[in-house]
Amino acid sequence: MSRPGRPLLRNLLPNNNADLMKIPIPRLGECILLFVDDAAVITTRKDFPETHAKLQDIMNNTEGIFKWARDHNCEFGIEKFQLLDINKETSTEPS
Repeated sequence: MSRPGRPLLRNLLPNNNADLMKIPIPRLGECILLFVDDAAVITTRKDFPETHAKLQDIMNNTEGIFKWARDHNCEFGIEKFQLLDINKETSTEPS
């Protein structure tokens, strides 16, 4: 039973999302950040195409995030997905 002021959903989400933390391989530069019902997948590679391929693998592989979603009867709002590419190079010219 949920305590007053704490909906049951808030108590269930951390346990439900905990399996997501098993998907990335930290020694390979992979990470997942979780906050309530939000998740961020982070990976680093030598260039953007390689990074994008790795993100796609984390999402689609046989033990990836989409499998986790099927196993937990969850659905991602793909329209809410965002991709942020960051590199170390700096430019003085506006893009």
